[in-house]
Amino acid sequence: MDKGERLGELHRNLVLADCDSEFVCYLSDDDLWAPSHLRVVRESLLSAHVVQANHLFIDDRASVHASAVQFGEPAVRAAHVSGVSFKSLSTIGHTLAAFNELGLRWRVTPTDRYSDWYFLTGALEAGLVIGSTDRFTALNIPGSFRRSWSIERRLAEIEQWADRVHDDWDGIVHRATSDEVAHLVAQRLWMEARERELHHGLLDAERLIESLRGQLGQAQDQIVDERRKLAALESRFHEKDEVLAEPGHEIAERDQRLNELLADQLSLRAEHTALVALHEQVMATKAMRVQQRIADSALVRRLLGGHS
Repeated sequence: MDKGERLGELHRNLVLADCDSEFVCYLSDDDLWAPSHLRVVRESLLSAHVVQANHLFIDDRASVHASAVQFGEPAVRAAHVSGVSFKSLSTIGHTLAAFNELGLRWRVTPTDRYSDWYFLTGALEAGLVIGSTDRFTALNIPGSFRRSWSIERRLAEIEQWADRVHDDWDGIVHRATSDEVAHLVAQRLWMEARERELHHGLLDAERLIESLRGQLGQAQDQIVDERRKLAALESRFHEKDEVLAEPGHEIAERDQRLNELLADQLSLRAEHTALVALHEQVMATKAMRVQQRIADSALVRRLLGGHS
């Protein structure tokens, strides 16, 4: 099955929907339960919907420290609401009825929050009763102290502590040092705050980069658009040059045609003059012939002779 969003929280809802137990507990892959964990959680759930047990945690020097925080204390709850996470997922238990009947759900956790913190915050928002127990029932081996460790080294450490937890849990609790708890808790809170600060800074940087990419894309689009406009203007200039060039050709053609027409006109005038002269000559010739015929006419001669 695909892990899904974030830490795969939504898959937990699917599992719980098929669950028929009285209560539910969670165990992270790098934590260990005390032999009494389930019994203590079940007893505490008689008066609460969700319970957080106390836990021990191991630093990178193999020193065990006690983390005893009562969620019912106003200061602790206020710190939780502000974003501080005191417990690990492996210390949480809840009734199945809280899931089936009271709206308790796993949600996709924001990237700057722990999933157990977000789950408990949802329980608070749903108005559920969240209780605590003063018993230590879990051993947390935080990865924040072991970021540079290999998987093999971490697995070997977990296996070593698993035997000790099974054989001598009460002794581990008894020997856990508490004099540095306040310092370590403060250090852990500082580390969490620093991680959130760095995460927010990273998100801001990513948003800035994305914004700059968007601006760069817009600038590139503007450049492309300006290039299109420039190409359109150049095309229009070429068209205007062609249009301006066309009248010159037309004028030359018209001049040539006019000269041809003038030449034709002169030719026609010359032909007309010649035709007129020819016509006049023909008419004169005809007149002379008529007069000659009249003179030669016998009737005319007799008439002329009769009068004379």
